[in-house]
Amino acid sequence: MFWKLVLSDTPCKVRRRNRGICIRKILGATASGILVFFSPSYIALIAWALLSIPVANYLLAECLVSFAYRIEVGWWMLMLPLVALAGICAAVISIQPVKATRVNPVEALRCE
Repeated sequence: MFWKLVLSDTPCKVRRRNRGICIRKILGATASGILVFFSPSYIALIAWALLSIPVANYLLAECLVSFAYRIEVGWWMLMLPLVALAGICAAVISIQPVKATRVNPVEALRCE
């Protein structure tokens, strides 16, 4: 579900905000400035994932208590996938706005 949101929402947002990107680029915005323009909503999603780690750790520990053979779940077992997820999301999210900044803004505005 999260991947569907990230992979489909980013290109859609770029297409919706294409005029704004072109105008910002004409006014002198850099690719990193446009990337910052897109990142707050995704940073919020990753922050929610980060905040859910203690809850997941507690629920997982409570679930494993009833088993005779159990393992200790360390915080790194939950943090490692989150770091990988954040890295992949950063790569996916940064590709689309960078593609949009490489387009000639005059041609993009002419098409609209």
